[in-house]
Amino acid sequence: MMIFFMVMPALIGGFVSDY
Repeated sequence: MMIFFMVMPALIGGFVSDY
């Protein structure tokens, strides 16, 4: 579960940073 919480924000941040 720890990895899930670490990967989820990274993916969301990547999409937000792209825009």
